[in-house]
Amino acid sequence: MARASRDRAGLWLALGLCAMVAVFLASLCVGQYPLSMGEVADALMGGDNGETANNVVWRLRMPRLIAACLVGVALSVAGMVYQATFRNELASPDIIGVSSGASVGIALGLLAGMPLLWISVSGFFAGVSAMALTLALARLFRNKSMTILIISGVLVSGLMGSAVSMIKSVANADTVLPNIVFWLMGSFSNVSAAHVFALVATVPLCVAFLLLISGKILNSLMLGPEHARSKGVNYRRWRAIVLAFATVLTALSVAVAGVVGWAGLVVPHVARLVAGHSAQRSMPLAIAFGGAFMMACDTLSRSLTASEIPVGAITGFLGIILFISILAFKRGQRYGDN
Repeated sequence: MARASRDRAGLWLALGLCAMVAVFLASLCVGQYPLSMGEVADALMGGDNGETANNVVWRLRMPRLIAACLVGVALSVAGMVYQATFRNELASPDIIGVSSGASVGIALGLLAGMPLLWISVSGFFAGVSAMALTLALARLFRNKSMTILIISGVLVSGLMGSAVSMIKSVANADTVLPNIVFWLMGSFSNVSAAHVFALVATVPLCVAFLLLISGKILNSLMLGPEHARSKGVNYRRWRAIVLAFATVLTALSVAVAGVVGWAGLVVPHVARLVAGHSAQRSMPLAIAFGGAFMMACDTLSRSLTASEIPVGAITGFLGIILFISILAFKRGQRYGDN
């Protein structure tokens, strides 16, 4: 039975990786300036098929696709970590206020007229600070249950949401406010080489670490403190470590692309639906599915209409459809069962 489950997970992982490659190549072709696969292949191999095609592939679409893929991977893995750590399948990357905290940093940066890179830096550190505030608030309540940590996250998210509303109220309605609204709805249109470098330097390392410990540590955290202690796992220390890594992934994603919802909630569900609840088998699938999902959503956001649609709207629309499909597939089961 276990071998059959591993074989099925391996097959789906191969399909997921193939889907990532297929979506990546197709996305290089699709857009307001369509390219043939031959033109894309020639540009990728350094051919001389025209300056316009080369610029579209290398300067416009390639950075966006790399950023979208890594943000999709980051949010999906962070969502899986949060759901395992909180033992709650409705947990998502904004569960402890990280996304809303990063939104405050971004809004402040836009209000202050900071350069693009520093706006992202402000969002990143604000997101990490929000996570620290959530943990401090939970400790203040002196309650060791996981529920109080979730409640603390909800309180911090509400506080940060109010702060964003206050920033919007004093922002210039003609110049700054539209930028705040559009960025926070999610978009890869502002991705720069510095953003891509930050993602490439951070996301693979964080994901590799979480993947490395998924077999023993994450599975133990998912089964609770008693099980973790029986396996020789320091529950509180490892919970803090994995939450820190997931928070870095979430804060960096929001700093680059704004608030992109549903990927961190739905993709882990799809991965577990295929591979079961073992983090060791489901996390690789979340990586493949998350990257493909976000690249597809970004391609749709810049291709469906003449003006770009916020990618957060696309992920929300597709994410809700996927979530309803998952619930329909699992009808008759108690929610959360394998």
